[in-house]
Amino acid sequence: MASNHALFELAKSLDELSELPQALDALGDGSKIEEVERIKDNLWKEAKRLETEVNNEVEQAMNDAKMALSGAELLEALADGAAFQRKLKDATGHVIQEAMQRARDHLAAFLEPAGIRCPYELFTKTWPAKIDRQTIDGIDGTLESKLKAQQTEHLVTLAQQLGPMKTRCERAVQRMIECDQWLSVARWAHQDACVMPELVDHGIWLEEGRHILLGVKPDPVTYGLGNAAEKGDRQTLALLTGANSGGKTTLLECLAYASILAHMGLPVPAKKARIGKVDALHILAKAGGTQSAGALEQTLIELASVVSNEMPKLILADELEAITEPGAGARIIGGMLLAAASQPDTTMMLVTHLAPAILEATGRKDLRVDGIEARGLDEDLELVVDRTPRRNYLARSTPELILRRLERKTSGAIQNLFVSILAGFEDE
Repeated sequence: MASNHALFELAKSLDELSELPQALDALGDGSKIEEVERIKDNLWKEAKRLETEVNNEVEQAMNDAKMALSGAELLEALADGAAFQRKLKDATGHVIQEAMQRARDHLAAFLEPAGIRCPYELFTKTWPAKIDRQTIDGIDGTLESKLKAQQTEHLVTLAQQLGPMKTRCERAVQRMIECDQWLSVARWAHQDACVMPELVDHGIWLEEGRHILLGVKPDPVTYGLGNAAEKGDRQTLALLTGANSGGKTTLLECLAYASILAHMGLPVPAKKARIGKVDALHILAKAGGTQSAGALEQTLIELASVVSNEMPKLILADELEAITEPGAGARIIGGMLLAAASQPDTTMMLVTHLAPAILEATGRKDLRVDGIEARGLDEDLELVVDRTPRRNYLARSTPELILRRLERKTSGAIQNLFVSILAGFEDE
């Protein structure tokens, strides 16, 4: 339903942006600015080209020029060189003027898209023809001013058009992100066969629940605690026992992920699921070895604060007895369990290898004990395990299966040692 709402809101936001395509077209419409930039960038190159063209054109015209002189005019030229030069200039001057005029016309056409007039005094008065640098610098300055003015005008126009749409665009982008989020959730849910859970008041129950982060195809497990569970499994506390590598911690994490996903409003990896609403989820991991007195004291204070408060909560604990030596650990955990049992809104599962000792410490025979037990070894010497716990069943840790696997994988003195240890198990 959330995804449908997100799509509706996105469509509504896009309707508010009907003017955006036209404004975006204007965003890229910088053709006039680009034309002025092109003219400015190529101004000096064009000026030097025209300078060369004028000189080449005049030189070619002079090579082709012919001037007829009578005998008297020839004698006059010999007698008065200055007069001859004036006569020669009169005969060829039009060639130079025409070449320079054509150059001015070409430059005027080059500058026309920018709306700039070409100055008349384009060349210096010396020969060969030379472009007047000050004139070209003046044109370049005019182009620079015009370019900045057009850029500013373009930005102001765009700001006037796009500014009022800023809030609407941000709202549409947010709606697109939400739709993408729900699309990703839907794809994941479809790929991993997830289901939307039923939120209930107490407990947790998964039918064919699966761990989502194993990196392999998980074995589905059906398990539950509290009022959410099936009839007969509605105890608020449970001890989970069983084989090493049997999947106890994996089941604990599976329940934790399901609770987190459900409280986020997301589907959970299961065929069916009922998740109790809680104010807190506590994952209590096993300690890395016997703790010092100070560390143990701090740990016990934290555990006591978790199990004794009355808020609705789910506690998932993994081998808490490892905080100290086994005998004392069992008595401590027994006391913690009794405290948790007195809180009606608390659901707790404890993974442990000390179930008998903990039951003895509590003095209660009605505490639920579930077990995951290995049935043997397969042809690859891997444990054969039913991952779904057996209800009200104290499963052995089956260390003899681990020893038997080691006995088959080793040789020599090490193998003989494992054989002798196994003999002790067979005598029991």
